[in-house]
Amino acid sequence: MRLYGKTTGLTLLRTRALNIGLECLAGLDRHGEALEEVDNALKGSANDASRVQLAVAKGEVLWNSGELAKAVGYLESVGENVPAVREKALEMKQLYEKVHCMPYGSPAMEKFEAFTAWMKENGTRFSKIEVRYYGPDYRGVHTMKELREEEVFLTIPKSLIITSQKGKETPLGAKVLKASLDLNWDYLVYINIFLLTQFHDPNSFWKPYMDVYPRDVSTFPIFYTKEERKLLQGSVMNSHIDDEIEEVRQEYTKIAVSYTHLRAHETGRNLVCRLLLEKKKKKKK
Repeated sequence: MRLYGKTTGLTLLRTRALNIGLECLAGLDRHGEALEEVDNALKGSANDASRVQLAVAKGEVLWNSGELAKAVGYLESVGENVPAVREKALEMKQLYEKVHCMPYGSPAMEKFEAFTAWMKENGTRFSKIEVRYYGPDYRGVHTMKELREEEVFLTIPKSLIITSQKGKETPLGAKVLKASLDLNWDYLVYINIFLLTQFHDPNSFWKPYMDVYPRDVSTFPIFYTKEERKLLQGSVMNSHIDDEIEEVRQEYTKIAVSYTHLRAHETGRNLVCRLLLEKKKKKKK
């Protein structure tokens, strides 16, 4: 696509007016409408300089809507020989790397972008906040714009919320439920069963989420090392940690009475314990 050339004052004024309108639409979280507007303007513009501005505007709309990789990809595809567009793409790349603490185009980025796209494709709505990647086991949520009082800035459909009920509906969860065990942390047990099931299913609907799920939870108190626990001597924290570990052990034992092949992984992914359950086979005497 050829984007660079001469222009007229009138066309530039129209483009600037359109950009102002796009900013208003984006500010009201109407990114879809803003994107449609700029696409229509691109189709109707024969002026090269206007098309440059419109291309940059489209990249910014995509960026502001959270489509970071798509924004850069679009600008790179249309601006190969256009300095202004190419510079904008480079600027966005550098900002992405600074914000997310990872190289642009890395495998980690691809997984993270796939997770964000998966959320949106399945009904999650957010535009004034963004999830940021700090490292393999650290994430954060940041606001991108000012939030108004009582404003709804995040909507997650029920289908994307992991609940204990989802764990009960799995084959393993159904077996634990049928055993009528007296579990103190039953909701966590069922959530862990659900997560375990999805981790080991390469075709899981939840795969984009599982791909970015933290693998190391050593920063959680119950996984502190002996050396780290020594630093807590004299505080009530140590006794709280001991209590939680004992509760986990009790839950584990209760289930192990009815099931074999119950195992807690050495590098736990979840707060309770990773469960591999298989119904105990009765041995004939």
